[in-house]
Amino acid sequence: MSLLLCWAVMALHLATGVDAASGVVNTTEEEVEGVDSQSPCPAGWHQNEHRCFSFYPVWATWATAELYCSQHRGNLMSVHSPGQQMFVQDLVRRHTDQPVWIGGYDAAQEGMWLWSDGSAVDSFYWEEDEPSNSGQGENCMELHVEGTHTHTHTHTHTHTHTHTHTHTHTL
Repeated sequence: MSLLLCWAVMALHLATGVDAASGVVNTTEEEVEGVDSQSPCPAGWHQNEHRCFSFYPVWATWATAELYCSQHRGNLMSVHSPGQQMFVQDLVRRHTDQPVWIGGYDAAQEGMWLWSDGSAVDSFYWEEDEPSNSGQGENCMELHVEGTHTHTHTHTHTHTHTHTHTHTHTL
């Protein structure tokens, strides 16, 4: 198994009452250390749609990146709206041209894509005939941003109106 340079995009949920057993972080503004009174997000984090996002540069497998994020009270990034997808693509584009692990995986059941926070991958826009799995049992999502194009690699291809591709990686 090879290691990749990845920027783990984490989403720190700001909602209360979320079931912690599902893997979703149960956090309120008061529970987050280092929160600025002007922002519900900790210093260095970026807010979008009641969620906070941050980059952590790590050489890691997808599973190690998810563990790292959970140790920092988050998950690898999940996308729950077209606006959030555009926000994350822009955020990644401003910080790196390296691969970025995101929270999509289908390791539990082939073809059933979930986000690492336990929610279904229902707002991610797959390209026709994808995910294809490339015959290799690929299970994890990785985001690439190149210039004005965004590629979400899973060794399958997806895209949005900004040209997103998805390639999976085996856990």
